[in-house]
Amino acid sequence: MRKESVVVVGASLAGCAAAITLADGGVPVMLVDRAEFPRRKPCGEGLSMRGQSELEELGLELREACPESPQLAGYRICLGSRIRDLPAGSGGVLGIKRAVLDDKLLAITRQRSRVSFRGESPLRAVERVGSSFRLVIGGDTVVAEHLIVADGANSGTLARLANARRRLRRGLRVGCSSAWRVVEGTLPRVVLVFPEPGGEVYLTPTGSSSVNISVLGTAEYVASMSNCGRLSRWLSLREESLAAALELEAPALGAGPLQSARRGAAVCGAYVAGDACETFDPIGGMGMAHALMSGRSAGRAVARALASGEREAALASHVEEQESAARLMRGFTRVTSWMLGTRAGRAVIPVAVSSGLASCVSHAAHSGAGASGWSALLGVVGR
Repeated sequence: MRKESVVVVGASLAGCAAAITLADGGVPVMLVDRAEFPRRKPCGEGLSMRGQSELEELGLELREACPESPQLAGYRICLGSRIRDLPAGSGGVLGIKRAVLDDKLLAITRQRSRVSFRGESPLRAVERVGSSFRLVIGGDTVVAEHLIVADGANSGTLARLANARRRLRRGLRVGCSSAWRVVEGTLPRVVLVFPEPGGEVYLTPTGSSSVNISVLGTAEYVASMSNCGRLSRWLSLREESLAAALELEAPALGAGPLQSARRGAAVCGAYVAGDACETFDPIGGMGMAHALMSGRSAGRAVARALASGEREAALASHVEEQESAARLMRGFTRVTSWMLGTRAGRAVIPVAVSSGLASCVSHAAHSGAGASGWSALLGVVGR
């Protein structure tokens, strides 16, 4: 039986962010994941300025590590024959393949001498024993004083163990994403958004000739559009507006429900981060930014608990910090989902764009500037 101060379950963005934060604070940590890297995940593959800043704090310089990933100026909303351009604020949005980003971040995580990484190691059992946690990882038994749950939106046993309360909003949406390549023409350096009855289609350039296509909406709409034959026909009808012809590279992966949450945890020593805590519509890269921010928050909280012995105070600080950061992102995705996904919201888009209102809201959300009135408004909407 092996004893560890901290075990982080899940080596994607939130888990790596937590492990790096702990290691850089002098805390040894075991990081485990059942997957083999690199691997695809369903994702919008657009990273906001907030997410880019978080990665730089963790030591990953994206322009050096991923020079092929394009900076996108913002969003182009295609409402039939009407086109509306919406800037994403200073810094824009980075189009980046999730498999590449996860692999790059895991690589710098493994460079930390205090991180012990166990890949292709499924978590077979977990239970709380006194104030610690007993985990069966692969064929080994590990006892951990602290546990960070970062195993994604489908986290089951671990999230329940942490007693994180699940909250579901009405009208939950689902999504899927697929990888395509440009075989003719050139896509503009923006996120192309096509609102439709039942949902939306997002095209995010992730390289000079690669693009991610995400479909969000009702379960029925997403199920129909996840059929790559139908999506190919849909694209062929829009080749003139796209000015490019696309070819499927990797089939659709599904995700959902979106906008669901397990906010916080009530068991001392257990911290929930990333999609295991809350899932966002992948609008503006808020999901990836939230994963990085919540992972770093969990890492800081565990470090404080180990240094002070105040486990309850550390857990409370993590829950409060995570919720404060998430409110603005949550407000932005709720407002944007309403504007794109409802008839009334779509009617508002032209006025919101031409008046500059949409640009102000987008900049507040992407910059994370907490002093502006728009940030305060988004924070209220995101409660």
